[in-house]
Amino acid sequence: MEQKDTKKIVSGYEEHSVWKSIVLHLLPGIMGGILYFATVHFVREQGFPSVSALILAGALVVTPIELGILLYQSRKRNQKLFDGVLAYLQPLPFWQYFVWVTIIIISSGLIITLFKPVTDYLRGMFDWLPNEMILDMGLSGEYSKTVLIVT
Repeated sequence: MEQKDTKKIVSGYEEHSVWKSIVLHLLPGIMGGILYFATVHFVREQGFPSVSALILAGALVVTPIELGILLYQSRKRNQKLFDGVLAYLQPLPFWQYFVWVTIIIISSGLIITLFKPVTDYLRGMFDWLPNEMILDMGLSGEYSKTVLIVT
């Protein structure tokens, strides 16, 4: 008996399973988290805030994984990366950049302010983590201006 291909094609793109979607969304973050926790102690010993370890994880793990997935898809489909795998590449009208950037900054500030109690509650759930593992942006005054510029 011939097996039918059950993959759905939506707007020229192959729809994938829920599990594949979960893996594609979580894998880069999990791998970045592993590198963060593996390097945060070393980064702090060098006199940098822990956010430096997060930046390293993003640059050395998360970005290459995501770019690798995109390049794999472009080769698999035999398409260009831009205008092939990546869709929606039309630029906005110039004036909309000012409008959307303003809206995003204001709404982000409001959301951060409104969800502060939730953030504080969730932070309490991670009290078991050693202090050096908790993300430190370096704005407490203990780091020199040079260290923060490098970060």
